[in-house]
Amino acid sequence: MSEEKKYGSLAFVGCILVCMGIGLAVNRPDIGAIIGVGLGFLLMAIINAKTQK
Repeated sequence: MSEEKKYGSLAFVGCILVCMGIGLAVNRPDIGAIIGVGLGFLLMAIINAKTQK
């Protein structure tokens, strides 16, 4: 796996975990997970687009 894909994957997982934590704080972990997945995909796409040659 290339370094760029590694960073994109880590950003994806990080977004899910952070948003689930926020969701737990407001008693809606399900909504937090959905928002985290959406933000994670967006961030992964941005990282992959910036690192392509």
